[in-house]
Amino acid sequence: MEIIYLTARNVPSLGEGNSACFEPGLDEIGINYRHLYDYRTASSTAQSEDALDDLEGLLDEADDKAILDLFTGIDRGWFSSAVIDLVECDRLMAQVIEQETPDIVLGLHEANFWIKLMARRAALAAVPALTFQEGHYHCSETDRAKYRVMAEFSDVALWGEAAREAITAEAPDAAGCLWPIGDLCVERLLSAGSPESLELCRSAREQLGLDVEQALVLLLLPNPYASYAEAIPLRLIADYLAGLEIGGKSVRLVAKWHPRESFEVIKGFRDLEFSGRMVSVVQGVAREWLLACDVALVLDSSAGLDALVLGKPLAEINFSSVCYGRSYAEEGVAEPIAGEADLPRLETLLRGEGRGWTEPARNDYLKRIYSAVGDDACKGMLELVRRLVP
Repeated sequence: MEIIYLTARNVPSLGEGNSACFEPGLDEIGINYRHLYDYRTASSTAQSEDALDDLEGLLDEADDKAILDLFTGIDRGWFSSAVIDLVECDRLMAQVIEQETPDIVLGLHEANFWIKLMARRAALAAVPALTFQEGHYHCSETDRAKYRVMAEFSDVALWGEAAREAITAEAPDAAGCLWPIGDLCVERLLSAGSPESLELCRSAREQLGLDVEQALVLLLLPNPYASYAEAIPLRLIADYLAGLEIGGKSVRLVAKWHPRESFEVIKGFRDLEFSGRMVSVVQGVAREWLLACDVALVLDSSAGLDALVLGKPLAEINFSSVCYGRSYAEEGVAEPIAGEADLPRLETLLRGEGRGWTEPARNDYLKRIYSAVGDDACKGMLELVRRLVP
């Protein structure tokens, strides 16, 4: 069996430079992959240009000129780079399907726009497509819009019943295409006391410049931070923790920024770093930093699940009145930090007095999220692929 690994994230569009974000991870583990733009030819570029001309003409003729606001940009005069990416990706994916004649297309993750395009091209060619859940379903208003088209062109492999319920609540017709097989990766967290995980913990602390005499609060920031700034007052949190001492240990805040966060935003908090009140981390896998932390602090992040699997004390911060979707605190598996008066709860967690959850609540919650883990999830995935391939 031949497997072709294809990547197409954060790539140049019609010659415009844009740095890749995820390919270095594939390079690091030695996976040979092809880039979607390896399939670019003079013919496909011409087809993309023709399609963009047609689309531009249709939009110019549209009665509702508000539509044009969605495409405002600097490319092609007013056409945005996002539209150019979408059109060219669609043409290139048709080329991939035609050239490689796959038996099945597997996509990660299901909400990614280019996976949606690939699944559509596979459907047009009568090729089965299976996409995989990558993050926790928080049920925000934005997510609900996605759920209605989640299984439009592909079957979807889900972590568990909680995800299926979230999707079918918005798209009942998708039920026949949703398969709760489990998470293929979470079993790595179950060996938190293994030599490998202990080495990851030591390495992470070393990179952060921390020693065993410092307590670590890991704040996993959602993207973009500007949309959550009111809910997560970063300076207030850093100042509060900088004044704590737990059992003779100083406390350090580590802010794990999203890989796609703006450098200018991160740079705006450099004074916290220079004063020693905070350490900023951009690269690396959140799960590795979680191994090294004493308390995890989250909002609207799938990393809260990883913290629960690891048995880490979990707090959920939200100083605003905005509901960002599913709340760990409301479901009884995180300590709520809803204002300045709640910040001492972090100190309580750091002292080991509670974890923000009870063992029964945590176990019941995770069972709904993950129907299986490890080998059982892998077996479920293979059985599903065999079922879908003609």
